[in-house]
Amino acid sequence: MLNSLEDKTNILLSVILGILCGLVLMVFLPFATTNIYFIIAVPIICLFFILMIVSVKSMLIVLLFVRALIDPLLNVTKFDILAEDVGAGGVINLAVIIIAISYLIRNPKRLLGDNFLKSWIIFLFICSITVIFSPVPSRSIKLIFNLVSYMSMAVLPFFLINNLDDKKFWLKILFFSSLLPSVFANLDLLRGGEFYIDAGIRIKGTFMHPNILSFYLVLIVALIFYMIKSNIFPLTKFRKSMLWIYMVNLFVLIVATKTRSAWISCWGLFFVYGLLKEKKYIIYSIVLPVILFLNSAIISRTRDIFSEGNILRGERLNSFEWRIKLWKSSFPWIKMRPILGYGLGSFGDLSRNFFPLEDKAVASHNIYLELLFETGMAGLLSYIVIYLNILKSFYSWIKKGINNISVEYAIIFSYVIGHIIACFSDNMFYYLAFNWYFWFFVGIMLRSMFLYGKNNDNCNNSIF
Repeated sequence: MLNSLEDKTNILLSVILGILCGLVLMVFLPFATTNIYFIIAVPIICLFFILMIVSVKSMLIVLLFVRALIDPLLNVTKFDILAEDVGAGGVINLAVIIIAISYLIRNPKRLLGDNFLKSWIIFLFICSITVIFSPVPSRSIKLIFNLVSYMSMAVLPFFLINNLDDKKFWLKILFFSSLLPSVFANLDLLRGGEFYIDAGIRIKGTFMHPNILSFYLVLIVALIFYMIKSNIFPLTKFRKSMLWIYMVNLFVLIVATKTRSAWISCWGLFFVYGLLKEKKYIIYSIVLPVILFLNSAIISRTRDIFSEGNILRGERLNSFEWRIKLWKSSFPWIKMRPILGYGLGSFGDLSRNFFPLEDKAVASHNIYLELLFETGMAGLLSYIVIYLNILKSFYSWIKKGINNISVEYAIIFSYVIGHIIACFSDNMFYYLAFNWYFWFFVGIMLRSMFLYGKNNDNCNNSIF
């Protein structure tokens, strides 16, 4: 018998979600009848909702284990509507959002008043305003739902983690969920990868693009480094050695993706950590790149930044010069609408008007510039505040210097810095699967700060 408040809430939540999904299907099914894969996905999604009735926790565990594996499957369920691809992945997004909202309604005291949630809500509110006047309304609505799902994944740990053993459990889930994606990435490497005209042979594993795989792997590197250095897990010498071996394998895979911004992000993790805690990692961060540059593929990929490049409309530009030209071309437009910009998701569509070197829509390759263009100073500043709150919170625990806790947050602080740097040269908003894992990881660490404060008198390894 389902008597508990949680069971009743799960049933109510599932009923509401079922009604919403039914309404969505009524609208979109006529467009989707030409896609047999979407039709097949419908009963699988229904099973997913049934699992949610039984246990939201179980559903989230399954989601974390499979989300990094199913991008190709979700991609084939997509169909075109209003010039945007819509598929089964959108239904999963909706489920995550509603679960997070239900937790907030059930226990608002967990997060109300928290600066992290406030900064996210302000950012999303500003983005929502810009959706109204976006020249690409369907794309902007899709993007705002993605952003809300990122926030949802970030706040879920605040409700899932009630003690430090819970924290340990969800970190294990993140770790073990990385094993299969890593196996498939290795298989991709052994098969020889895939040729890309701009970078040569690259691997992408189970993701839709090598860049998404690369940032996911950097996240797992940060997680493993955290597991080794924080001492929250009882690691024997053998287990610790296996983790180091796994990390080395991830380094190889990151190199094979040929994603330069991910290389910088990974390098930043260890360099900043060296500055904060162990100076030897500064040396490692200097020596290792020198060794890696002995590899011809790495040299070639790095040289692309400074090479003569290709001729576009009479101008010879390498990849770096091309980005600079794109960014400079957008500034006159930004100056005309500096407060709220041109609307969420508008950069690519409007780039045809201000970027003379391309006839097609182009991505910004810079999240901060994209936000400035699409949501103005209001959106950009509100987004920066999210990270400032995160870094401020983490740094406060670094300065406390309580046993291993200071080391824990030095690692997470360093990883977030690397991520912030990567956002300067990549289209991070559109890497949905990676963002879910990233924000869930950050949410775990933010939630654990409250638990550390609660157990401040006995913050040692015994509490795990």
